Amino acid sequence: MMRVRRLLPLLALLAAPTLLLGQRRTGPAGAPAPAAPLPSNLGSVRGVVYDSLVHAPLEGAHVWIVGSRGVGTETDAGGRFRIDSVPPGRAVIAFEHPDLDSAGLSNNARRIEVLAGRPMTIALEVPSLATMFRAACGVGGEVHSARDSGLVFGSVEDVGTRARLAGARVTVSWVAARIGSSQGVEVSRPGVTVTTDSVGNYYACGIPRDYVVVMSAQAGRYTSGATEVLLGERGIARRDVGVSRDSMAAAVDTADGTRGGRATIIGQVLDEHGNPRPGVRATVDDAAGQAYSDESGRFVLRNLPAGSQTVMARIIGYSAARLPIMLRNGDTARVTMHVKALSVLDTIRVTAPSARGGFDLGELEHRLRTGNAFVLRGEDVRRRPSMRSVFQTLPSILIEGRSTFNFTMRTYVAGKYWPVSLYVDGVATGTEAVQSYRPDQIIAVEWYPRGASAPLRYQSLAHPDAGVMLVWTRFIR
Repeated sequence: MMRVRRLLPLLALLAAPTLLLGQRRTGPAGAPAPAAPLPSNLGSVRGVVYDSLVHAPLEGAHVWIVGSRGVGTETDAGGRFRIDSVPPGRAVIAFEHPDLDSAGLSNNARRIEVLAGRPMTIALEVPSLATMFRAACGVGGEVHSARDSGLVFGSVEDVGTRARLAGARVTVSWVAARIGSSQGVEVSRPGVTVTTDSVGNYYACGIPRDYVVVMSAQAGRYTSGATEVLLGERGIARRDVGVSRDSMAAAVDTADGTRGGRATIIGQVLDEHGNPRPGVRATVDDAAGQAYSDESGRFVLRNLPAGSQTVMARIIGYSAARLPIMLRNGDTARVTMHVKALSVLDTIRVTAPSARGGFDLGELEHRLRTGNAFVLRGEDVRRRPSMRSVFQTLPSILIEGRSTFNFTMRTYVAGKYWPVSLYVDGVATGTEAVQSYRPDQIIAVEWYPRGASAPLRYQSLAHPDAGVMLVWTRFIR
């Protein structure tokens, strides 16, 4: 059970001063340059900004004296800085950097005592991941491994009232693959679920640093959309999550399984050179509707569910852009998204024997023409916002769970519910594997509500009445 603590102790780590008065700091970044003579009525502050999360001095950080207009500087390649002409007395020195802001570490301020006519040396440090892990997770500061040592923290709020919500459940999940003992690659979706504390803060510990993780929150009947986070080398990120009554499943589920609401997004898509990009398809994950950018790169998405969502922009030949966004009822959010042209290599033809793959594809083509399954082809599913919404178009299937990336499928046969027997590219798997695909990666779906009508090799002896789902992707080999 993850221990959840208040947000203040973690942020307080960033306000703990490390002062070296009248001496130089030695360390990874080296010592500052010697001080020039000072006016007797002014002081000087110099030192090093060190990022303990990446074990390196922080270049390009802005360091300034709070409340003193124009008294500030930038750190050099060694993280060194020097601020002259500082009025004596108590002061607050602060530093910021875009990389720290994106990690949620923007509260970097220290109290200092500036002496007239005397230089002072100060070490400004970003706390280590182990220190923050200990404060947030209560595990003695032990960072497990490079893959699962990350920390995501933040708050959960009701976007309608902007009140923080105690007791809300936050789920962080990701797709993991490993080599199995008998069936090749095994795909799973592990995750961490935590509960917000009395003031609406949460901490999710043990998150992988090198995977894109998907987050969502639920407070009673209210839910958020899906939002993504990549921790990267620093291993920490702040992500505040919003939930809304517009996302109640009973109120907003539409016929195709998507959701709607009363929020609007006005956006513009630019390429890597800053030029407007027309023809880009914009969607919000698991939400109804889509829009295409015009000649000025602008698009408008309406009737969206409120709360934390993810907007996607994609066009053939360009990398897809995904942007987390907080939507509010009746409000309009404005975003700018950037897509980058993909490098196109010369065509290379590779041939290799694949008896099983060829045999399966041959059977698939035959069944699509003559079989008795419910069939969805690629053109039927590629415009769907999620795999959940693809499956909800099929008859005689029960989808349980409101999340886009965490649901189960069952069929009702002979007075009893049975789990769906699921195969991806001919390999038996669980729903957590198919949820990791995008609809535009699917070439066909075959659905047999009664397992006895499925091809013999896919029928289950243990559950002969269970429905059989065959999903075929463009990665089949």
